[in-house]
Amino acid sequence: MDILLLLQLVIAHITGDFLLQHKYWIEDRRKKHYNSGYLYLHAGIVALLTLVLTGTDRWFIVLIIFVTHILIDLWKSYRLDTSIYFIIDQFLHFLVIAVCWWFSFYTFGTLKEAWVSFISDKDALLLFMCFILITWPASITIAQLTKKWRDRIDKSEDLSDAGKWIGMIERILIVVLVLRGQYTAIGFLVAAKGFIRFKEEEMSPVKAEYLLIGTLLSFSFAILTGLILMV
Repeated sequence: MDILLLLQLVIAHITGDFLLQHKYWIEDRRKKHYNSGYLYLHAGIVALLTLVLTGTDRWFIVLIIFVTHILIDLWKSYRLDTSIYFIIDQFLHFLVIAVCWWFSFYTFGTLKEAWVSFISDKDALLLFMCFILITWPASITIAQLTKKWRDRIDKSEDLSDAGKWIGMIERILIVVLVLRGQYTAIGFLVAAKGFIRFKEEEMSPVKAEYLLIGTLLSFSFAILTGLILMV
């Protein structure tokens, strides 16, 4: 595989997103959202850097980078300015880069062949279905199961939407760790999550119960999904 292309895409992103982006542009996006000209200017700079580094032969990747950068940054402009949303934002950008890099090695014919092979493979479809289930469907299910406690939490104590993203990421990690047989790492993840979640001394009993039940449900969903995939 062409590691050079991956490096070029990463360098273009880091340069455009960190070195050539002014703080004022970010603030303007937060105020004006899709009406901010800096939203499109910033995405254009990242796309231009990608074009310069990868060449005109990769124009389709440049287009994908441009469009997805606008969409991701637009989504982030509606979120709170917190570290978790920064991490999610960068994760999405690098996910796009990884997907573009991976599919750059395929032609239309090989992509069609790979797609036919994928939809005909029971194990591949099961894996795909399980990873879908542990994201939004699991989040919605957990939210419904914990609604009784969530409704009793004081609004000043309420959790942000970031908790859903944290839950989805942790479930994906747990399923991967189960499939790899890394149960010690799962224990470490559980301990770390518990320490972070419950270190607040003044947490109300209702909120503590809500977090505990939600965490246990989240981990149970992920572990059971991983075990099902191993059968």
